[in-house]
Amino acid sequence: MSTVIALRDIWLVELTPVNVQVKSVNRTITGAHCMPARRPEVETIVTVFHLLDVSTLVVVSILIIGLHSLIIRKVATVRTNLMISPNIQGFKPPVLTQSNAVYSIQLITPKAPQVDANRSEQQKVFT
Repeated sequence: MSTVIALRDIWLVELTPVNVQVKSVNRTITGAHCMPARRPEVETIVTVFHLLDVSTLVVVSILIIGLHSLIIRKVATVRTNLMISPNIQGFKPPVLTQSNAVYSIQLITPKAPQVDANRSEQQKVFT
């Protein structure tokens, strides 16, 4: 979208010569200044594009303000619902004790094969 809006400047901008004086060398250099075209056939198009720019700015501003107000309203209603309802206690992080941590680690570690101490030596060799 921004590329389309910027492409109009290729046709609607003219270079205006500007004389720049360089005092250190006592010389005048001719430069160029980009300005909107002042030709009568292009002036109405420039005005239309300026109105398009203003209307785009207004529409985007209204959309941003509207969406932010909806977000604020949703956050406020969720906050009041959490405060009012006795069944919902809100988010509480889990309490991590040492026994919980050890139990969790035991769940994810693979079990090593255990040898029964009551078995005979021959049975231990074959397993």
